[in-house]
Amino acid sequence: MEHIHRDYKDTMVIVISGYSEFEYAKKAICYNVFDYILKPIDEDQLDDVLVRAVEALTQKHLKKDELLRLKIQANEREEIILDRFFTEAVTKPGFDMQKFRKEVERTGRSLNSRRAIAAVFCIYDFERIAEERYDGDREALSFVVYNILNELLHGKNEILLFRNSSKCGECIIILGVEPSGATTLSKRIEMLEDLIHTIKEVTGFHTV
Repeated sequence: MEHIHRDYKDTMVIVISGYSEFEYAKKAICYNVFDYILKPIDEDQLDDVLVRAVEALTQKHLKKDELLRLKIQANEREEIILDRFFTEAVTKPGFDMQKFRKEVERTGRSLNSRRAIAAVFCIYDFERIAEERYDGDREALSFVVYNILNELLHGKNEILLFRNSSKCGECIIILGVEPSGATTLSKRIEMLEDLIHTIKEVTGFHTV
């Protein structure tokens, strides 16, 4: 019981024992045993325990699924809020660099370069591809493009990727630029060209 309690926390345990002493029942309680049945076994009692165990497991799984669904929804809402903030920050007048950097840091990313360039990625013939491959679901295609870019840019420094909240299907990449090292302007442009080439190879999409 100790091993199950420690390593298999989602397991529902029913003890069938010939020992009626309180010490055994007390130990079972300590390890969150669902029920303790004494021998000789009463079939009706066993049936009742098994039915209750199945119901308890079902409720537990439903609760877990619901918590997971709520977590996913919360993450999606957070992503939408961030997309809107970053889009407005780079497209509207009155750009506040300090507020922008603070929000970037809050997301666990960094963009501390003194200079930066912006690249807008969009799929050529977006509407047709959405209709032909995704049953007209533009959001699904937009999500696919974002995820591919996110995977390709994972682990790279001084880069911020977000979806253009004002135009479905467009992604914006902000890249920090320094006069020397791995983030010079020429190397950033080379990296963007590689991204376009890789997306075309992986998906067949033509990006601009």
